[in-house]
Amino acid sequence: MSSVNPPIIVSSDSNNNLIYASSINLDYDSTSKIIINKYTPDSTLFGLYDGINNLDKSHFENCITSMCGQQQSVKNVIEYHKHINNKEENNELFASIIVIIDNTDAFVIISGNSKAVIMCSDSKTIEMSHNSDNKKNNIASFFWHTNPKFIILANNEIWKTISVDDLTKFISSRFLATDDIKFVCEQIKDICLCRGSDSNLSIIIIKLDSGSEVTENEKQLEEEYKKQIEDATNKIIEDDQDQVITSENIMKKLQVIFANSLTKLFSYRTFIFSK
Repeated sequence: MSSVNPPIIVSSDSNNNLIYASSINLDYDSTSKIIINKYTPDSTLFGLYDGINNLDKSHFENCITSMCGQQQSVKNVIEYHKHINNKEENNELFASIIVIIDNTDAFVIISGNSKAVIMCSDSKTIEMSHNSDNKKNNIASFFWHTNPKFIILANNEIWKTISVDDLTKFISSRFLATDDIKFVCEQIKDICLCRGSDSNLSIIIIKLDSGSEVTENEKQLEEEYKKQIEDATNKIIEDDQDQVITSENIMKKLQVIFANSLTKLFSYRTFIFSK
């Protein structure tokens, strides 16, 4: 069965104690852009742009790349961010996040309707988004005493589709079963597509502790669940072999079978469609 997924770019890497992955679901006229670059010898810059034209996307990429090369101060990054946002009369059509992380703290600079969410070790979440008084230039910083476990940077289409609570719980549960953040990004994309998302999906997950949280019990449960999905998919194909079989029809039947775990089922959309 051939995949019907739109093109996707997924990447992952690591830097000292940071492990991170990104995913973009691209349309042909997409203006989304993700940039991950070494900023200084001790810091990493993460940028997410969700704009209105390719000219601005190119400008965003060139300026960020230039700033990384020149190792400019955070103050200069903030000033640049103000400049590119003040260009747009309708800020709702333009959104971006810049996060700079070093060994002691992090700076989060946000505009438009994108959002960054920090998941702390005590299971509390810190949401960072533009505020009602200053939508174009929202700047925040946090320090390691907040005990962050991971940071999510995502465009509005992600947050429209999955709530902060659901997404942080999902990622936390995934980290108990896998260390592959790239795979987790792909699963989040699949959930959004299954829930009807029809726009660009851009997300970066930054894990701030390189230690593994995977447990043998969760790994075993994961393999058992995948086997259940595979067996159910094969049975549907076998039972319907005299009919025209589509990925969408298979997914609808699987939703009935796995009604109590739809979010997890949706996260295996690519896995199912590859059968």
